Amino acid sequence: MTVINTLPILIEESQDDGYVVANVAFTELGGGVVEDVTLSGATSDLSVQVPQGARIEAVTARVMEAVTGGGVTGFNVGDAGDGGGLAANATRYASALGISAGATGGGFAGGATIAYDGAVIIRLAAIGGTFSGGRVRVRASWTPLTLPEA
Repeated sequence: MTVINTLPILIEESQDDGYVVANVAFTELGGGVVEDVTLSGATSDLSVQVPQGARIEAVTARVMEAVTGGGVTGFNVGDAGDGGGLAANATRYASALGISAGATGGGFAGGATIAYDGAVIIRLAAIGGTFSGGRVRVRASWTPLTLPEA
């Protein structure tokens, strides 16, 4: 698993020899996680939660080792809900992804970004059966809600 930290940037330029300059304060670029998920059961979750108040930009997946399981014909990429106003949605980011190694998919939440009221888990759900094996690399990208410093 790789956690992609938020990266504050400070850009400062000074006026020198007649050049016009700008002073841009810290800006949050975003964060996210890349994690390999070993599949088992009806659903498999990422171990890292999307932080409370974060806005999901996209979730993508790549099958690293073929997905196996009795009756499994594909899988969905969604979430477990945020415990607040946003209910779980098994297909929020992708539906009916392939099970062969190398299959890819994912995207935005219905073409829009989603802001969660609480921390949320990204979930992979088997279609047609239960997972008995396989490994999927998932990348979730988000922009955190950050408060100004005192």
